[in-house]
Amino acid sequence: MSLEIPKVGRCSFCTYLQMEAHWVPLWATSHAVSMMNARQRTRGCIIVVPRRHLERAGSLTATEATHLALLIQRSGQALRRAFGPAGIHYWWSVGVLATQSEPHFHVQVVPRYEGIPYHYAATATLPRAEAGTLRGMRTALTAAERLVPDGLQTLAFEAVDWGIRVHQRDGCRVWKPKAERTRGSLVVDLDRRHTDFSHLDKDDVVPFVSVLAKLCAMYETDSNCEGVSVQWAEGALAGQTYGRVHAEVIPRRNDDGFSWLPLRDLLETVDSHTPTRAQHTTAESLRIRLKGMLDEHG
Repeated sequence: MSLEIPKVGRCSFCTYLQMEAHWVPLWATSHAVSMMNARQRTRGCIIVVPRRHLERAGSLTATEATHLALLIQRSGQALRRAFGPAGIHYWWSVGVLATQSEPHFHVQVVPRYEGIPYHYAATATLPRAEAGTLRGMRTALTAAERLVPDGLQTLAFEAVDWGIRVHQRDGCRVWKPKAERTRGSLVVDLDRRHTDFSHLDKDDVVPFVSVLAKLCAMYETDSNCEGVSVQWAEGALAGQTYGRVHAEVIPRRNDDGFSWLPLRDLLETVDSHTPTRAQHTTAESLRIRLKGMLDEHG
């Protein structure tokens, strides 16, 4: 059992960055690029990639993670203002089992709209948008940064009993949830009253995404893991079920019983949370592991 990276003839993202393919650029920094693919899941889907070719989250430098985090948030902000979606789903996958389709690490920022179906099919099978349509979306997105804030319906802030806290630093908390989506799943939230990722300050966005990348990297090197999914959302339609910023890090294995059951429904399958001795022992081992991994490397 091991994590398998997809194999393709040429990396689509590197081909674009070398100006040999036609993608639609949005914003770029010295370490990351935000762009639109011609094959859109929903109107305005954005992909954020590091400029350097790397296959896994564990290969990101601290600088690359910072640039990615800020472009991910900038993309979500522009989508909210330009197109008024009912929600936004953010995610990345590492490993074929977790649905990674390109051997170049990337983050998808996908708006969700009321009454418009969402395409779960592989990107390569989606219909191609016309060039004029893509240019129009690009104009709307880049102009949206000058518009007034959007009207996406946010959830009211709430306290949540995730389970056992196993790490806390720089405002980010890591939890071993009382009900796991797959064995070893983790929840990451912030210790402040934030409900939307798009509205976070830079001092919160960067640690939040960086911690997610490091937790993903932990499972990438686990010989018992065949893939990793990382996801978070804004708005109920996109899958946000609790009124606070939070994300899931989900290790994947063949026949792991994975499903996208809403997190609230998953946690509420546990009537009360009185951890067993075995759960405390597992949490303590994880706490020691995370302290060494997250604290020593900043």
